[in-house]
Amino acid sequence: MVSLVSLPSVKDALRVDGSDDDELLQDVYIPAASGAVINHLDARAGIVLGLVDGELPEGAVVPEVLQVAVILLLRHWYRPADLRQDFAGDELPPSVKALLKPLRDPALS
Repeated sequence: MVSLVSLPSVKDALRVDGSDDDELLQDVYIPAASGAVINHLDARAGIVLGLVDGELPEGAVVPEVLQVAVILLLRHWYRPADLRQDFAGDELPPSVKALLKPLRDPALS
């Protein structure tokens, strides 16, 4: 599964000290949040990220807006008390959707 952010950047953004949750973040949270962002972009994800067979090519640079979207989503999941949960559980938080809207196909937005 694709990871659009690094573990160190996530730990820094979430203010996570220590390594107790490293495996959980690296193997579960980061790929899941990255997948949710990619799924939200739908067909445009391949264009925006240059995906090849669903994977990032070696040396690919992930746009900062996508990294921020993934980190915001991780923050909702990992530290839900930090942010208001005023969105439907089957959708992305409004802040994440707002970041991704300009990148989506206009017909889907």
